[in-house]
Amino acid sequence: MSAGPSLPLRARLSAGGEWVENRLGYRSAGWLLLAMLAWVYTAAYWRHPQNPGELPATLRLGWWSWADQFVYWQSAAELAQLRLTAENYHYPLGYSALGAIFWRLMPAHPFFIPNLLLVLGAGAVWWRLARGWLDRRLTLLTAVAFIGLHREVLSLTQVIPWNTIATQLALLAGLWVMVATQGARTVWRLTGLAVLAYLVRPGDAACFAPMLVWAVLRLPAWRERLLGAAGGMAAIGATALAVGLLNHAVFGTWDTPYE
Repeated sequence: MSAGPSLPLRARLSAGGEWVENRLGYRSAGWLLLAMLAWVYTAAYWRHPQNPGELPATLRLGWWSWADQFVYWQSAAELAQLRLTAENYHYPLGYSALGAIFWRLMPAHPFFIPNLLLVLGAGAVWWRLARGWLDRRLTLLTAVAFIGLHREVLSLTQVIPWNTIATQLALLAGLWVMVATQGARTVWRLTGLAVLAYLVRPGDAACFAPMLVWAVLRLPAWRERLLGAAGGMAAIGATALAVGLLNHAVFGTWDTPYE
């Protein structure tokens, strides 16, 4: 008796699921999801209990009272004013350089816009990766469940300024490059991402080593493999040398106090 009425319900649920799947395939749906993620992130940022408000960062309130965050802010402020001193240069400058772009616009929150863009980029890349295994409906459901179940961890690691937010996007993008591209383009794109990661957190750049080895070994000919390996090492080596020269000019040593 109960089997009869359930069939139309199942049919309606199936039709509804197909409708959602189809609608998520539109480009406009992707932009809408990014807009929703931006809204969620913005709300989480401004409502965060450690948000220092609009008071000057030099008062060391909220997350600016934390050592790492205040060092990021100091470096961003100096870079924005085209200065760099040993007192305010502790961590690699890649992340602080992003904050420097917006320091004059939002001196109390120079990392808000960079972090928002980095999180949106990570979300977009994650979606592309997940779509390799899941349909659009399950991808969306997984994303919503992940954010809901891990909101406290995400609030700590994605809202409060941390330089790992930048390398997180670089590493996710590296995984996507490995899946989505082939040939020499994979090697050069991974090299570029490794260089960017090195400018933010040199240790995280080491995560690209197995990716690059994999990409080089996939090249069809030994000549291409040798050229790819040599070119990648040269680019990363040149970046390390440039950073070392900057460190030497500021500190008189080849590394920073952080390193």
